[in-house]
Amino acid sequence: YTANTPNATLFNTQVSAAGIYTITTSYSNGFLTCNNSNTLNLIVNPVVTFTLPISESVCYNSPISIAGPAGASSYTWQNASGFVSNTQNLLIPNATVANSGTYSLTATLGFCSTTEQVIVNVASPIQFSLVPNSVSICTGDTLRYTVGSTGGSTNYAYVWNPSVFLSSPTGNTQTLSPTGTIIYNLYAYDISCPTYTIAHTFTVNVKQPPKPNLHLDNTIGCEPFCTFYNSKLGTDAALITYDFGGINKIQGDSFYYCLNDPGIYELKIITKGVNGCSGTFKYLDDITVYPKPHADFYHVPEFPTLTDNHVTFYPTYLNGPITLQTWMFSGTGTDGFDTTNVTNPSRFYESVGKFPTVLIATTDKGCADTIFKLLEVIDDMSIYIPNTFTPNEDGKNELFRVQGIGFSTDDFLMEIWTRGGNQIYFSRDYSKGWDGTVKGKHAEENVYIYKIKVLGTHGEGYKEFTGHVNLIR
Repeated sequence: YTANTPNATLFNTQVSAAGIYTITTSYSNGFLTCNNSNTLNLIVNPVVTFTLPISESVCYNSPISIAGPAGASSYTWQNASGFVSNTQNLLIPNATVANSGTYSLTATLGFCSTTEQVIVNVASPIQFSLVPNSVSICTGDTLRYTVGSTGGSTNYAYVWNPSVFLSSPTGNTQTLSPTGTIIYNLYAYDISCPTYTIAHTFTVNVKQPPKPNLHLDNTIGCEPFCTFYNSKLGTDAALITYDFGGINKIQGDSFYYCLNDPGIYELKIITKGVNGCSGTFKYLDDITVYPKPHADFYHVPEFPTLTDNHVTFYPTYLNGPITLQTWMFSGTGTDGFDTTNVTNPSRFYESVGKFPTVLIATTDKGCADTIFKLLEVIDDMSIYIPNTFTPNEDGKNELFRVQGIGFSTDDFLMEIWTRGGNQIYFSRDYSKGWDGTVKGKHAEENVYIYKIKVLGTHGEGYKEFTGHVNLIR
């Protein structure tokens, strides 16, 4: 470095400008020149040059960490709130909103100092604005929850633990259907600041409806199926309903009930507890009711008589198959009673009367049915109609009248006609008979035509008899 000026000026002095500078002055007077010199030791101290970020964003409860430059002999960090630190790096372990502000760093080397600034923004802490409360529900009830938060970046995430009975383990809305009492922990965090988490705990108390303790000795039987029902709930139940399906519903407990129709019944017991919870419980086994045969029988002939007394019996059934049938007859054996297992038995009846007849039929499911009837053996309809009578007032054979058995005397009709087709007598009185007169005068000796109509007393219906009678005096 050289300069020919009284005063030397160094611009942008660098450390390399340091050293011993010699200053020489000269004085001339005529032929006389005088010189003088001196030295100067110039010391140039280095300057710490650095820059800081314009701004720094920090999550709540996270560390503030800003690096300072190396090489300074001293450091001073400070802000307007009175914070001071003499470390190279700014470090605040758990930042709060109060730590927000402008921080300046002065780095000194020797007697030279450099100052830079950084703006630090600490996010506000996340807080719950809406959380679930502890509740009591009944089994089968469904809860719907929505949670909310404030603070931070307003972009939140939620985690539910445990994740059972939830529609999803994450999210701010949930549908819960717990089957038992459970404690949930809800965690929320700012997605931009995932290290800071807040938590909320709540309990869902699940109340159970009273559970029946029903035990049936048997669930399979024949119609009508009758058994005793008792669920042993005591005072825990306010209402108990037994639902067998259809109209077969019974309210109450400890009762005897009959299922009259065959079929398969799915028994459901609906209980309502004193705790307000209701439940429906299916009995372990279905109730199976098998049909009876609904036996009946008929016989041929339909109206047995002493002359038509060989009777054959024919069974009928609504349900089957029939594995066993037993007939019991009275009035046909040597001792007056006999049995048989044949399908179509036949018997002879030797006397008039009503004879007990029993059929016992059993299905392949063991369901038995008994039908009892009285078989009635009647007299034959027997009518005697004379072909001649003598109304001559000798007291003998004076009337033309009908005699017989097996017909109703209350439903009787007699008509007498001449051979020319003229009706000369009509009567519904069985006891009277024709005395041989026409309008109070004696009829001529002649052959007359009769028509007689009678009603059988055993269901045979009406019978009509036509013939000729001789009137002789």
